[in-house]
Amino acid sequence: MSMTVSNKKQPDVHPIGKLEIPESKTEFLDNGIPVSIINLGDQSVNRVDIVVEGGRCDERHPLESDYVAALLREGSTEHSAKEIAEQLDFNGSWLGCNAGSHTITVTMYSLNRNFDKVAGILAELVHSPSFPEKELSTTKAMLKNRLRTDSEKVSYLANVSYNSHYYGAEHPLGRIPDENMIERITREDIIDFHRRRFVPGNMRFVVSGKIEPGIIETLNRHFGRIGKAGTLCASA
Repeated sequence: MSMTVSNKKQPDVHPIGKLEIPESKTEFLDNGIPVSIINLGDQSVNRVDIVVEGGRCDERHPLESDYVAALLREGSTEHSAKEIAEQLDFNGSWLGCNAGSHTITVTMYSLNRNFDKVAGILAELVHSPSFPEKELSTTKAMLKNRLRTDSEKVSYLANVSYNSHYYGAEHPLGRIPDENMIERITREDIIDFHRRRFVPGNMRFVVSGKIEPGIIETLNRHFGRIGKAGTLCASA
């Protein structure tokens, strides 16, 4: 049985029914990091978002936050990028990082039964990423190639031109990236941005999914022992 849709007849308009927004509750880790908990769903999976205050508008050097987001997954002081990727894959987890205008968000999806195994990896990458020089060079080359490709697209040119006129050419959101800007970033710039921004007083957690007993305790064990200055609490 086929259904014919008439483009000449206006669809019926109906009032919006009851809109149910899941409630959240907030707890705090031992060092004061707020954790918003949204408990919903019947599958034993969870999502952890770590929202760090500080993005493109908070950079001392253009593109710092983008480099932090791109390189955060490329290894910690304890494990290489390959070792981390293998552990995440083996335990059925996925991890990503995105830089915005005012925040950087680190996101991890994982199975509840393996959360304790991958929460430590997440903590390593957030607290002590290695930002390897080799990966920085690779990322610079990738960004330059992407810029060359994007510069041939009308949509990209229109977007950067609009932002430049709207915000101003010197504003962090109005700057037009070029290859010199990409090349000027150093590993020390990236480490400095991470050191200033990735501290407990500057981040918050959002945990959603089927939140089973032990998940928040596990987060507290891995993240609640870091002091507000970014160092381990004296009691650790």
